[in-house]
Amino acid sequence: MGWLDAVYPDDRDHTVGAWHRSTAVGESYEVEYRLFHAAYGAHRWTLVRAVPLSGADGRLRGWVGMNTDVHDRRVAEERQTLLAREVDHRAKNVLAVVQSILRLTRAPDIRAYREAAEGRVAALARAHTLLAHDNWIGAGLRAILACPPSGLMRQAGMVEERRVSGSS
Repeated sequence: MGWLDAVYPDDRDHTVGAWHRSTAVGESYEVEYRLFHAAYGAHRWTLVRAVPLSGADGRLRGWVGMNTDVHDRRVAEERQTLLAREVDHRAKNVLAVVQSILRLTRAPDIRAYREAAEGRVAALARAHTLLAHDNWIGAGLRAILACPPSGLMRQAGMVEERRVSGSS
């Protein structure tokens, strides 16, 4: 088994191509790829750096290099990228909901519109807080009913006091 067999199959072309470019012109080689590590029983990200060694006559004598395990950094970067995409997606969804709330809000004048829109957005914020508090699994009925009613609910005559007992 040669060293290329230990390189993750999807990374072989890039790894070999970079090596050929470096050796063709005698320039430094630097590439990250996944390399099989027997101790882990899996492929791990490795940063490989190599530089050509020249003799006194200027002719290439060989290469010296090193491998650095960068797996933990790469995995953390991938997680961070995934989280950033998720935050972006969720932010766009929230903005779309707010935009819809503003479009659907009707009121006889600007003051009433503002109060209704603020009440709806505040209710959305309370719902977000409830869900985030429970790790987005859901909110119990008791927690939902414990929230203060929105201005919109008051305006619509939907506010009544209720007493609840039992588990949520």
